[in-house]
Amino acid sequence: MKVGKVYEVNTLHVLGEENAGLAPAKVEKLLTSLGIEYALHRTNHGSMQKHVGAMVETMAKESCERAFEDEVGATLERGGNTDTEIVNGTTYVNLGATGDCAWPTRGSGHSYASFCGGFILMGAMNKKVMSANIFSKMCSTCEAAEKTAEKEKKAPVYPTHDCFRGCRGIMADSDSSWRGSSKAMEPKGALSTALGLGKHCLKRDILKSIIARVRYFTADEDSNMIAALNDPKLMPEWLRPVDKLSDPNHMQKIQYKLLEALRVAEKWKGGILSKAVIDYLNRLYRYVIKSVAAKDDLEWAIPEDEKIEWLQGAVVNVVNRLLGI
Repeated sequence: MKVGKVYEVNTLHVLGEENAGLAPAKVEKLLTSLGIEYALHRTNHGSMQKHVGAMVETMAKESCERAFEDEVGATLERGGNTDTEIVNGTTYVNLGATGDCAWPTRGSGHSYASFCGGFILMGAMNKKVMSANIFSKMCSTCEAAEKTAEKEKKAPVYPTHDCFRGCRGIMADSDSSWRGSSKAMEPKGALSTALGLGKHCLKRDILKSIIARVRYFTADEDSNMIAALNDPKLMPEWLRPVDKLSDPNHMQKIQYKLLEALRVAEKWKGGILSKAVIDYLNRLYRYVIKSVAAKDDLEWAIPEDEKIEWLQGAVVNVVNRLLGI
């Protein structure tokens, strides 16, 4: 069956590849193993990828716009003391968000080797994606033009094409001139998504009377992201400051690593800090974090310094419980 000039099966074929994250060769092998005689020519496959990709990108932008406006509405309805600020007659809505970057090639520490990556920013209230960025360090068309120019010792002439090299945003700032490393995709993604959401308020009639900004950012313990979000050279003043909130999962991992390092360092002395004890301490520590989160859900209306004092006392109680005090 045809939809316009395109066969529906070809559209579904490419859409399925994108959804499953499979390369065309792997899909062909799968279909061959199942005894299905179907193959999409390489030329047709490339044109179908562009067609499907453009439609998916349009739908993603519309979905992010709705999610962002719903997040702003939900924050206004909550009406907390820290949710809105009025500065020089302008109403600022302080949004909470969480974001992280992902790479196809696994990396850890300072070792990242992916040619592409993606950053997603989600709202804290509705848990929906509000903005995203796609990064790529390579483009076959641009690289061919650069190789030709290098041979001829001339400046490269890039043909008109849909280039993905650089930083391409959905409800975020795009930057085709970006040439950072794989690890640099994370702070760049946080910066461009926050900037894109702030600028979006100036374009939409429904949001013209207010300015919504990412005020509280929950992420892992990567200091590069929060530094970029608070850099006066990169972030305009009306979108600053951005407060960093720690993710409980990463907090627990950090505590586990510190205790594990202490166990390894003290093992030769015959210490009692075994893996079982570390797991027990980590579990108690997780209960403390959950209890604070539960109190926040019930609008725990006490000053911030008293919250910190309560948390410190709860951590001391974990040690006392372990020692039987």
